[in-house]
Amino acid sequence: MCQEMPEFLDLFVSQVCAKRERLVSVLSFGRRSVFEEEFRSLLRNSWNPLPGMGLDFSKVVGVDGSRALRLYVVGGVLYVVRAVGVYGKQRVRELEVDAFTSASSIRDINRFVNRKMEWLEQRAALHALEKFDDVECVLIDGTLHGRMMEGTGMCSIFV
Repeated sequence: MCQEMPEFLDLFVSQVCAKRERLVSVLSFGRRSVFEEEFRSLLRNSWNPLPGMGLDFSKVVGVDGSRALRLYVVGGVLYVVRAVGVYGKQRVRELEVDAFTSASSIRDINRFVNRKMEWLEQRAALHALEKFDDVECVLIDGTLHGRMMEGTGMCSIFV
């Protein structure tokens, strides 16, 4: 089994495990922008609430995802896709890390990885609805919404 492992994968995994706490700390909080307070002030001053919505925003789940991929000369592709459903201070997280070989174009590879990410976003939304009983609204990425509506003949003005 070790002979089949890419040359540095075992070292990568051991370093991530050894540095887990520091990595989580650095990557969770990041660096504060020098413009953060200015942007916050501009947003507060420019915000216009939606009239008559009557929606309790404490009962809303927001879902989004992200992806990363690395192409290797030998035709291998390593990808990481993740999605999160945010409900107040609570989270539903989804993650998939995998690799495959392909002779396809970068466009087709990107399309495949994007679909994986969208699938995880849908799973995060479903898991959030299962986990939190009083959700009234799910906010999802417009691209994902459009893909789910493809072929249904339905459309929404809230995209």
